[in-house]
Parts: sequence; C-alpha cells; structure tokens
Amino acid sequence: MPNKQEKQEQTLQLEVLAHKKQIDSAKFEVTRIQSAILARQECIAEASASIPVMPDRKQERSGVMADIALGHATHDDLAAIDEKIANEAALTHAATEQVSQVISDNQATLDGLLKKLEIAQSKLVEIDSRTNQVKERYFMGIADIASAQYLSHASAMKELYLKLHGLGISINKYGGLRTVNRGHALMIPKFNLSGFDGIVGFPPNEPRMIVDGNFFMYGDFFQQAANKEEAIFSNLFQG
Repeated sequence: MPNKQEKQEQTLQLEVLAHKKQIDSAKFEVTRIQSAILARQECIAEASASIPVMPDRKQERSGVMADIALGHATHDDLAAIDEKIANEAALTHAATEQVSQVISDNQATLDGLLKKLEIAQSKLVEIDSRTNQVKERYFMGIADIASAQYLSHASAMKELYLKLHGLGISINKYGGLRTVNRGHALMIPKFNLSGFDGIVGFPPNEPRMIVDGNFFMYGDFFQQAANKEEAIFSNLFQG
C-alpha cells in the first residue's frame, strides 16, 4: 500500500497527465480540422482546374478583319473565327456551370472549417497557457512532500547529533578516546516554503535555520545528552 507521501505524489502526477491529455486532445482537433481544410482546398483546386481556359483570340480576329480590309479574307473567314470563339466560350461556360455547385459547396464548408480552426487554435492556446501554473503546482507539491521528509530527517539528525555527542562525553569519561571534534557543528537551514511555516529554529533567534549547531557550544546540551544516556545505563545496570 502506498504511504501518504506516495499518494500525494501520485495525485500530482495525475494532475500533470490530465493537463497533458487536454493539450494532446486540443492539438489533435487542430490537426483534424487542418486536414479537412486541406481536403476541401484540393477539391476546389481540382474542380477549378477542370474548367478549360478560354484562349484570347482578339489579335487573331483583328488580323482577319485587317485581311478583309486588304482583300485577303472574306466575311466568311470572320464568321468562322467568331464561331470558334463562341464555341470555346460555350465550353468554358458549360464546364463552369458543371462544377460551380461543387466549388460553392466546398467553399462554404471551407469557410466553416476555417472558423472552427480559429476556435480550436484559441482553445489550444488557452489550455497551453495554463502549463506554467500546472508546473508550479506540481513542483510546489513535490516541495511540500520533500519539506515534510526534510523536517523529519532534520529532527532525527538533531537528536542523533546530541546523542552521539553525549555518548562521546561518556566514552571519554570512562577511558575511551574522544569520538568527535566538538568544532564540528550541525547546520540545517530552513527553506522559504509553506512546509516550514511555524517551525521554530534552534536557537529560536535564528529564523533561517532549523538547527544552528554553533549554539550547542554555549550550553550544557551535550552534557544533558550524556546524562540521559548514563541514566539509561544505570537503569539497566541496577535492574
């Protein structure tokens, strides 16, 4: 079974994964709409390409008219080119009529898709804009978990530090060698995190530290620790 801190970490991870899922979903929607837009654009381009381009025969017709004026052509020749121009115009018109509805429908669909793309992109930007908040909540949550662990270890370290110094006094008192240089002070700093609110430092006038070991040198803390250990021994010895 996961402990309390593991459950807290799992909750934080689930929040991150949920946010990532929202981003992935929004990105997928944008991509899906973009693909639909591309398909409609291709349909419009294909339909437009099926309309034959009507040749510009102005110069050709003017040339025939000039030949008529010079006696090199007749009005039948002019009628022939006019008929050719009319036939080409009719083909272009017929092709245009044939695909006009296709182009119109696809353009209307394209306009709707472009509006939906704008909305989907705005939604993605809005979701992604919350990413830094998600990151902050995650890291602050992990910091809260670490703070609790840190404080627990700091308290244990302080107790063991005093215990070992006290044992060192007793060891030296009964013939053993000095176990530690008393100049080695234990220093455990605080962090500017909510988990440290209300934590009284040692000494109390040192707000930046949980433990400032230099202060131990100015009291009988080590001797008190030695007395405690010797009392435990005496109870055993006399029991």
